[in-house]
Amino acid sequence: LAPAYQTALEDPGSEVLELVSADGELALRGAITDDGVGYLRAAAFPRLGPSSTYQLWGGAGDQLLSLGVLWPQPDVVTFSAERYEVFAITEEAAPGVVVSANPPVVAGRAA
Repeated sequence: LAPAYQTALEDPGSEVLELVSADGELALRGAITDDGVGYLRAAAFPRLGPSSTYQLWGGAGDQLLSLGVLWPQPDVVTFSAERYEVFAITEEAAPGVVVSANPPVVAGRAA
């Protein structure tokens, strides 16, 4: 997935996606292609234990939906991004949740 991530990031038709922690210490960069496929390099996340996972969320209006579970040590992830305005990643108990009560580890929107 790393070559596809790089291609999407370099494509002038892609939107750049930046997710940043509240304290600014952790920042992830990704891209959303013209056809709505999102790529995010999440390798900078700290490794989690086996009972925890990272989970990606997409928001449209007041609705927040799970876009996937990233597992304890994600690298490049892909997701369907075409209908979402904001994105966030939370830390959850494995195997993930339907609705999160946790604050985002990182959050942001496509630009």
